[in-house]
Amino acid sequence: KAGQPPMGFVNPWLYKMAEEHPEVFQDITVGSSRATQTSRCTQGYDAAPGWDASTGLGVPQMDLLSTHVLLKEGDSTATL
Repeated sequence: KAGQPPMGFVNPWLYKMAEEHPEVFQDITVGSSRATQTSRCTQGYDAAPGWDASTGLGVPQMDLLSTHVLLKEGDSTATL
């Protein structure tokens, strides 16, 4: 928490970070959300470059993402 106010609904902020700082997410480009050997489900989505239904924005790189969460001196609210 670091003495900061709650961020609230973070989805708009995450998408903004993905657009402005794509390095904060590791893009997953191989794989799918289809069934495994133990399941018979044939429905699912393939991973692809950029946003996709199976992996979303990708894997957050928390060490990089967290540097954008902390407020700048003099700010009173997190920028979303």
